[in-house]
Amino acid sequence: MFQSDQKRFYVEINNGLESKVDKVIPDADESIKFWSEIWDNGIEHNKDSEWLHEMKQGIGYLNQNDLKINKEDITKQIAEQLDEILNGKAELPQWITYGRTVLCLKDPSRGNAVDNFRPISCLPLMWKLMTGVIAESMYTFLEINDVLLNEQKGCRRKTRGTKDQLIKTGAEIKTEWQKQNHGDEYLGCCAAEVRSWCFEMVKR
Repeated sequence: MFQSDQKRFYVEINNGLESKVDKVIPDADESIKFWSEIWDNGIEHNKDSEWLHEMKQGIGYLNQNDLKINKEDITKQIAEQLDEILNGKAELPQWITYGRTVLCLKDPSRGNAVDNFRPISCLPLMWKLMTGVIAESMYTFLEINDVLLNEQKGCRRKTRGTKDQLIKTGAEIKTEWQKQNHGDEYLGCCAAEVRSWCFEMVKR
């Protein structure tokens, strides 16, 4: 059955749960309000952190060269267009950052509560292509200069990912936050904080 109809296979091993999940739809207005309070109110990382100042002093002499997207990375025509966008010679078209977000149900027993859905955003392939080339260049720079910490398992290649960090975070949420019913707010803050941290990292 798996080879002929994978969807039916997973529905059956989940005792038909998928058909019930498909009927659970969150309220549109409540969803917009809930996620706007998270996404529209970015939280800044601690710019005065002592370890951050130590890190800047330790690698302050390193400067990455300006990135250029060339035909060796991708096809010639696309490379030229993306390189113009990256280096400010052309405007970033709106469509390239315009994606589609799907809300996936977390816990069927909680029904259509707006905080019971996980947002999965899908961005255009061209955006993924450009950011992929940028990420490759930045990773190579970090590797060559040996400044990528071993603790950074989430972005380091040939690792098992962030399993240990996730276990630690999960334990913290369970013991300190969930009993106060603030687990989702905690995760939302973590997600929002990433934006300011990313801006800090690309300033150099």
